[in-house]
Amino acid sequence: MQKLIHWLEEGKGRAVMGWVLAALFIVGFSIYLSHRRYTGPADEGTFTQALVAVSLVDGNGFSTPVRTPQVVAFLEAHDVPFDPEEPLPELYHAPLYPLVLAGALAVLPEDFRAWLWEAPGLAAFRADFFLLAVNLLLFWLSCALLWLLARMLFNLRSAWVALGGYLLSVSVWEGVLGVTGLPLLVVLLLALLLVLNSVERRRREGRKALGALALAGALCGLLFLSDYTAGLVALPVAGYLLWAFQKGGRGIAVGLLALGFFVISGPWMAREVALAGSPVGLAWQEVALRDGDPTASPHEVRNAMSAELPPLSLRKTINKGLDGLKGNLRSGLWTGGALVFAAFFVAGLFYRFKDPATDALRWLAAAIVVMLLLGQPFLDNGLGERLPTQWVAPLIIVFGAGFFLILIESTAQRSELERHGLVAIVLLLQGLPLAHLVLEPPSRAYYAYPPYSPRLMHLMKTGLQNKFYAGFGLMADVPAGVAWYSGEYVWAQPAQYRDFDAVLQRQPIGALYLSPAVLDRPFFAELLQDGGKRAWDDPRRNFSWGAVYAGLPGRTTPSFLPLQKTLRIWDNTYVLMDVRALRPEDTQPSTASP
Repeated sequence: MQKLIHWLEEGKGRAVMGWVLAALFIVGFSIYLSHRRYTGPADEGTFTQALVAVSLVDGNGFSTPVRTPQVVAFLEAHDVPFDPEEPLPELYHAPLYPLVLAGALAVLPEDFRAWLWEAPGLAAFRADFFLLAVNLLLFWLSCALLWLLARMLFNLRSAWVALGGYLLSVSVWEGVLGVTGLPLLVVLLLALLLVLNSVERRRREGRKALGALALAGALCGLLFLSDYTAGLVALPVAGYLLWAFQKGGRGIAVGLLALGFFVISGPWMAREVALAGSPVGLAWQEVALRDGDPTASPHEVRNAMSAELPPLSLRKTINKGLDGLKGNLRSGLWTGGALVFAAFFVAGLFYRFKDPATDALRWLAAAIVVMLLLGQPFLDNGLGERLPTQWVAPLIIVFGAGFFLILIESTAQRSELERHGLVAIVLLLQGLPLAHLVLEPPSRAYYAYPPYSPRLMHLMKTGLQNKFYAGFGLMADVPAGVAWYSGEYVWAQPAQYRDFDAVLQRQPIGALYLSPAVLDRPFFAELLQDGGKRAWDDPRRNFSWGAVYAGLPGRTTPSFLPLQKTLRIWDNTYVLMDVRALRPEDTQPSTASP
């Protein structure tokens, strides 16, 4: 007993107990916050990547049940005919997050997986909580890596303060509860800094670090496979190696970095080149696109039945990048997750750390932050679900916490109580936005309505199987969400009606799901395109969807639309059906309970 007491009070037991208590707090707080604030996936990109994971587990490879008109037209232009019974290859998103989800899903028993995908209840869909569980596991791993990195670069107290700042960041939790895979990027970035810390210390000790250099390249490749813009991290890492090995071995260091990068990412890039002629598939076109620009809208381009890719306008790309850079510098850097610690990080750039390795890695971290803040706005279309200001926040917190503690410990006159008080004040300021989030009324449902309704979208599957003739397809303005909750192939609603006609040439559409994602926005421009009262009855015109939307309140549809039966579910939520797709016993109007 005395040995146990000594072990707990003075030996390793004290550290072990500290970690156990911290782990219990982190897990407990994660579950509590998830219970109050989790509302399921909230964007089409997240749903699409989750669907790819399901396709992987089902043996269909990196494919998706979402029928995007651009992908269909692009494949047909490259002699790959459309097959309504087969999924389409995924050509827009990086593969690692779906692969991680698929790996987690594959280890589950088949009965448990079937239970996850049973019909959703009124308040939740179980498979959404699977996505949350994976993101929480990655988040807990990122907590451990962040603590370890701060401990190795600074000291034990800095590690705990950095971990506290990370846990109290509201933006970090928004990324975790958004189930976008943000913690995966954080894990890889922190692991990369840990490896490069080993490289730097080995270099200063005159020891070789060949394996660590190749591992750093592999982690850069994994970052690229998690989010294509994250591949920019490899550039400052290569620059750091050129500086660090300026006395000799530059070529070997950079060569091993490149080797590790391409060994990991090469097979995927080869697959994308074979399918789309580009190492990143069709994602390269995001450089030319910008959300909110009607002349370069990602929605318009992806949902057009055209194999022609958008032209790259240098002027538009520069304007897009400068606007994004302004937003990053004005608010993103400060509100992206680091919050209070961002100020200490920036101020710490004017201070030289005593440990040369820590000082060198601080400048590397600063270069990574600058590279992402500068480069990402030019490459992204504005719809990215993982903002770099969020997933570089842990680096800012680590170095910001280290510099903050150096400041308060540099004055010998301060008592230990004063130092603890200053740390408490900083953590309190860091946690105020999170406290506001926690104190808000809890979510009444665990899904993101509007526009997603798991129960209603699952009924689309029931209707397709029981009421529709075989061969008719589904279409939706939020196709990935409908595909996730229904388990069916779903066409993305084309932005132009002429492309809807092109879809009908490939597969008849039995039902169209319209949600607040489209109907909550103004569509006056689309109404004006129709040219006046009842202009839509002229069969010679290329119509817009404005005529269809205008008739929804009165449950009337223009004569040119084959979907003549209108079912109103809620405000700005409708299902349009083709009566020819319905079996005879179901042609009478019926009510559906959401």
